[in-house]
Parts: sequence; structure tokens; C-alpha cells
Amino acid sequence: MITQIIHNGPEKTHEMLKRLFSFLLVGGFGAVVNLVCFSSAYYALGWPANRLLAYASAFVIATEVSILVNFMLNDRFTFRQLHDRGSAWQARCMRYHVTSVGGTLVTLGISFSLVHVLHVPALFAQAMALVVATVFNFVAHHVFTYAAG
Repeated sequence: MITQIIHNGPEKTHEMLKRLFSFLLVGGFGAVVNLVCFSSAYYALGWPANRLLAYASAFVIATEVSILVNFMLNDRFTFRQLHDRGSAWQARCMRYHVTSVGGTLVTLGISFSLVHVLHVPALFAQAMALVVATVFNFVAHHVFTYAAG
């Protein structure tokens, strides 16, 4: 992907930067959706009666809702030029989920390692992990979710 940016010329580089900006905007909106869903579900599911169950349920609900919202917006705006018109929406959605779960695992792995192995403060570790996961997701969507063919 980096070689694409270097070798494609200014028009393609401009398109890639526009796509990245759109991806970041959608991701920011998705983060807000995630927090609203998480908060709503967490407090609606019985906090403080069973906080662990409420947390796990709220996490799953918020993650799925935000993945679906991000998929719909990215599919419509960010990556619309990349997906094959014959490719089924459901297939793209499934590939988007696979990539998103991969990004979640990247975030967890990096954050956990930074905190528990290198003893980096948790908030900084999470921020660093999110930066790496954002790059991972953007590249993975290009080469997997919306790959040609």
C-alpha cells in the first residue's frame, strides 16, 4: 500500500488521502456511537446488580452496533470507489467484520503488552494501540475488505 502511494502519482495520492480523512471521520463518529451504546446498555442492564455481566453485554452490543455503523458509512462514502458493484453487500459486511475483529485483537494485544510487559501507563498504551490498530484497519480494508476481484 505504501508503494501504491509512492508510485501512483499525485491524483491517486490525493484520492488515498481523501479516503484516509473520510475513514478517520467515520471512525471518530463510530467511537461516539460505541460510547453512547455502551453507556446506555451498561446502565440499562442492571448496574450495579451484576456489573461483570452488564459490562460484557454492553461491550458486545456497543462493538457490534459501532462496527455496523462504521461499515455502512465507510461502504457508502470512504470505499465506494473500491468495491465491486457485483460484490454482495453481505459479503463486504462479513469481510468488514473480520477486519474489525482483527483490529480489536491488535488493540488488545498491543495495549496489554505495553501495560503488562513494558509497564507503560494504561491510557498511553491504549492510545498507542489505537493508532496502530487504525493503520491496520485502513490497510486491511484496502487489501481485504474492498480488494479487487
